[in-house]
Amino acid sequence: MKKEAIPRITKRCIPGVTLHPRDGYYQIRHIGLTAQRVKTDPAFHNTRREARKFTQIVKVAKTINDALFRTGGIKKTLPRLITLVKKAFNTGTAGEAYTGNPAEAGWELLQNFEGDPANPWHAAISVTPGIQVVPQQQQFIVTFPAIIPASVIHPPPDIAHCRIYTLCATIDINNLTYSTQKARTTIIPCCNSTIQLKPLMTNVKKEEGQLHLLAIGVEWYSRDNPGNSLQRSDWPAIVRLTHTLVTPKTLKKD
Repeated sequence: MKKEAIPRITKRCIPGVTLHPRDGYYQIRHIGLTAQRVKTDPAFHNTRREARKFTQIVKVAKTINDALFRTGGIKKTLPRLITLVKKAFNTGTAGEAYTGNPAEAGWELLQNFEGDPANPWHAAISVTPGIQVVPQQQQFIVTFPAIIPASVIHPPPDIAHCRIYTLCATIDINNLTYSTQKARTTIIPCCNSTIQLKPLMTNVKKEEGQLHLLAIGVEWYSRDNPGNSLQRSDWPAIVRLTHTLVTPKTLKKD
């Protein structure tokens, strides 16, 4: 004779209540808050609004992270970006909460964001570049003084070459899409000779409501390969977000 299956008693095996085991019995507690109630009850209107806002914050932070930091092999940037984007939404340029217009958020809070705080820009390159925004030509121009690489560039172990680059991300905050433009120097040997680097110029797209983020970074190169040729190293890049602006407001001619 087939034994009758014994129903498994779980915490929520009875709809609408939860069972909490006690000494020889279960204490029954009615469930007062359900997912459906949170979604539909007018009493939770503010909860739903804040949840939508936080979802947008996370998506915007992820878009920024994908545009600027993932290609450099840098990890664990997203949680810090979420915190800053949340502050930008809550602050705004006029001290008021973000209303949906990208020009009104406090994006300047993202400036000087280091991709890896343990390896910041100045720990790798002890040179401060000049960064200029040219509204008339819609350009970012990054310039460098003459340098002696062996004195100002501090590479990881067994690395003797690098490239400095700029990465400009143009982000559509509402549609969560982005495009990037990259400008790079030639490969720089960490030698004792004086080198004058050419300016790095990036044209900014003048599309209304677009957020532009300029990051400056360093890529490392090594000869750790069978052909002994210079190739991009596995060491993560050094990336620093330096400037933020929104068109057309920021690029308005004086």
